[in-house]
Amino acid sequence: MNGQPSRRCLRARRQVSGASAQLLARDSSVPKVTLVLDDNDLFYPILLSGAPPLCVRRRLPFPRAWDSLISPSGPPTRAGPPYFSWKAASMRLKDKVALVTGASSGIGAAVAARFAAEGAHVAVNYRPGSPKDRDAAEAAVASFGTRGIAVEADVSSREMVEAMVARVVAELGRIDVAVNNAGIEIKRGFLETTDEEWNRVLGVNLYGSFAVSQAAAREMVKQGGGGRLIYMSSVHEDIPFPGYTSYCASKGAIRMMMRNLCIELAPHGITVNNIAPGAIATPINQSVLDDPVAFKNAVTEIPLGRFGKPEEVASVAVFLASDEAAYVTGSTYYVDGGLTQQVTLY
Repeated sequence: MNGQPSRRCLRARRQVSGASAQLLARDSSVPKVTLVLDDNDLFYPILLSGAPPLCVRRRLPFPRAWDSLISPSGPPTRAGPPYFSWKAASMRLKDKVALVTGASSGIGAAVAARFAAEGAHVAVNYRPGSPKDRDAAEAAVASFGTRGIAVEADVSSREMVEAMVARVVAELGRIDVAVNNAGIEIKRGFLETTDEEWNRVLGVNLYGSFAVSQAAAREMVKQGGGGRLIYMSSVHEDIPFPGYTSYCASKGAIRMMMRNLCIELAPHGITVNNIAPGAIATPINQSVLDDPVAFKNAVTEIPLGRFGKPEEVASVAVFLASDEAAYVTGSTYYVDGGLTQQVTLY
């Protein structure tokens, strides 16, 4: 198996004993493995006879969401080796309520699925007027083993944002985490950029993040107990990107908003952080992934030599949303394969 998860997902038998449970997986072609579910619902393997990790499909509360996090074995892809983490089932967000904007595809969809797999109740936001996005959001919610809702809203509209947050609280009971992921980009030279294009990008990326986090933070303060604001920024909050001035301006502004809010909201126990993805294998980058020349040019700038995967970004989001990050605020976490450091060579 070369150290990769087995393609075969094993059937598991749950044996309950006291407050903990053991999942015993057996297969005639592989060594035995015991999976322990402890009193805190922490899920981890104990391998017998020094066996490599096995691919086990956990069929406890969230089968479809968990299945989506398991990749079959195989050679590394343009987005890197198969993604697999035993901690994907550790329930670090159990019973937290999270809103993820722009979550019908790409990074947002991966974050929403991972949050649900970690036990959160998730509101999946999608843009108005897109049946494709609506169907994807509703399908995602249906796949969760936790409670969830698909909610339509244009984050650049204050009225829609307020209605969205109100619905999350009304239907899911509260809001603990807001992930500001919705974003757009328009490729246009600076001299040719129109006011409409500039305002559209800043409206979604910057104003949308402001409006959503303000509405969510007001609820967090009202309900007490703190909360988490997470912004999906970009390496282009630091790295220039000619032809995308409006996009870079929006991400740079988000960085400073995040830093300011981490101080203003600290007395309320609300942490505020950025995630800055680099080149990630999402639909927005599909044309580059499909073009051998463009792909080669892109990965030469990335020390790890590949595109990242949405699930890898989602892992950082889980950490920042969890109690493990209670003392983390005001920081940007780069998920870029070393891209940001590579540009310092020039």
